[in-house]
Amino acid sequence: MQVLAVTLGNHAHKSWRAALTYEFAAGWAMQPVVQAEAEKVAANFPMAFHQRDGTWDLVALLGVQPGHSLAVSRQGQWLGRYIPALIRAHPFTLATPQGAAGPVLCVDESTGLIGEAGDGKAFFDSSGKPTEALAAIIELLRQVALSRARTRLACAALAEAGLMSPLTLGLRRPDGTPAEAATLDNLYLIDAEKLSHLSDEAFLALRNHDALALAYAQRLSLQQFDALDQMGRQRQMGTASVAPSAQATAAGVPGVTVQDSVLRFT
Repeated sequence: MQVLAVTLGNHAHKSWRAALTYEFAAGWAMQPVVQAEAEKVAANFPMAFHQRDGTWDLVALLGVQPGHSLAVSRQGQWLGRYIPALIRAHPFTLATPQGAAGPVLCVDESTGLIGEAGDGKAFFDSSGKPTEALAAIIELLRQVALSRARTRLACAALAEAGLMSPLTLGLRRPDGTPAEAATLDNLYLIDAEKLSHLSDEAFLALRNHDALALAYAQRLSLQQFDALDQMGRQRQMGTASVAPSAQATAAGVPGVTVQDSVLRFT
């Protein structure tokens, strides 16, 4: 990636284009999502909680193996019914470039979607203000940033309440034998039994953090492994060849069982 802050100095005489396919996301097996879109995500993809460096994030599971998304066909088509906000914002993102005081609007210059003025959509109009197209991206990312802060607080509250249980993704071949393939790690789900036995005080504390809806949405989203299975099958049907990273799954993600917080794919 070559992330550059979007400024008049950098982009007054440049233009940008939206990607024509979703090939750029073909290697994203999980995607951070926020509470504002959690209901839509839960109706389309499994969700989990991901912990990294002490920070909790809500993520949509787009695959089960690192670097391999089942939501993008081999022709670059999106196979799901909902597209997470940060994927829709591509090639833009909020980042903190070196020397910046905080997150600013940035664009990935390595995508091939940035060109000279007239080649696509302008960044700024003649008065130096963001164009309507860029303003829409700015508003989308602003809403994501606001919701991300609330989402992380809610995730932290769920973890503090002791509701997180490790989620292990195990791959198996059709004959039932384990497939030795790397899977996503540092994932957690809500322990349904612990959730149902919360004290009144703990329950109210989570409600005040807007964390309960997130907990229930995550549990309900586990039903969407069937949808992920279907995306895997669609992806396989699109070509006769199987990518090395997908060979161990034999046919996408043909089945899922949940036992003791372990999801086993057969």
